[in-house]
Amino acid sequence: MKKKIPLFLFILLIFVSSFLLYTNNQNKYKDITNAAENYVTTGFFNEHKLYKIDKFHLIFSDNNESIMEVTGMEEKPPHKYTTYRLNMKKNKEGLWTVTKHTIQSPFK
Repeated sequence: MKKKIPLFLFILLIFVSSFLLYTNNQNKYKDITNAAENYVTTGFFNEHKLYKIDKFHLIFSDNNESIMEVTGMEEKPPHKYTTYRLNMKKNKEGLWTVTKHTIQSPFK
């Protein structure tokens, strides 16, 4: 019986810490720049990952939809600068998600 109490407390601690990390990450997605930054700089299968972001430019925004341009250095060599246009939408919980992303041509 005494061996089960520390195991139960350990499992409870893991669940509580996981829940706190999850809610903290969800609150970050309520800010549009954090959601865009997370989308273009993270992800294991993200082929167009940026190493760092130099500029955010909000083109259009209303309460539920926005269009944002993000410029930064690519993670893959030769580390050229790229601009992405992100179409973003706010869901029912107030979290911003990317619905479409396109690579902007460097020649405008």
